[in-house]
This record gives sequence, C-alpha cells and structure tokens, in this order.
Amino acid sequence: MGNLFGLAVGAFWRIFGNHNLPALAANPDTITMSGSSSGSFMTNQLHITMSSTIKGVGLMIGGPFYSSTEYADPEAFTLDESITKETLVELATTKAAEYEADGKIDDLSNIEGAPVYILSGDIDPIAFN
Repeated sequence: MGNLFGLAVGAFWRIFGNHNLPALAANPDTITMSGSSSGSFMTNQLHITMSSTIKGVGLMIGGPFYSSTEYADPEAFTLDESITKETLVELATTKAAEYEADGKIDDLSNIEGAPVYILSGDIDPIAFN
C-alpha cells in the first residue's frame, strides 16, 4: 500500500507541482488543501508528507495519517471499529516519525502552527471524532 501511496503523491506532484504559481497570482507560501471523506484522508496524508508545500488543511469527516492503510477494509470502505482513536493517533505519530527519519516525508516541524480545521460528527460509525 505504501508504494501505491508514493505513486499517487508522485502523480499529484507531476500534475499540480510543476506550475509556475506566481504566474497564476498564487502565493506558493500559502498553499492549503481541504477534503471531505476519502478526500479528507488524502488531504491529511499530503499535509503530513508534503508539509513544506502544503501549509494548512481543512479535514471534513476523515481520519488520521496512515490510518487508511493499516486498519481499513477496502471492500467495505470502513475502518475496523475495534481500533481505538488512541491506537490510530499512536500509529500516525509513529509512522510519521519513522518516515521523517528515513527522509521519505518533509520535516514534521513544518506542521507546527499550521492552520488545521477539523469537522466530524458524533454518530458517524466510519469517521473518527
């Protein structure tokens, strides 16, 4: 799954990352992303992995970094309900630190102070609050 994610990030960057943002009147220092549901998972993954480029995120009904690869049932498109939020946060923290140490993702210090908006529901059995 990790290789598939790497291919997806590479494709994203080839499509969107090579544009001359100043020519589009966009400030490359203020790039943010938002996503809902599976788009929220992807937005979160990209914020963690490309934190020097993506400066903030809006996450609507999604989950923490790496959670969609470890505890997901791709056929049912759900997270394993027996897994606690604390387990997912611990996994996200551990994997992000591991990937940073291996040079696979941007420096995690880029995320400190980044604007993050999270929207979730109390009765959604799939997305964690």
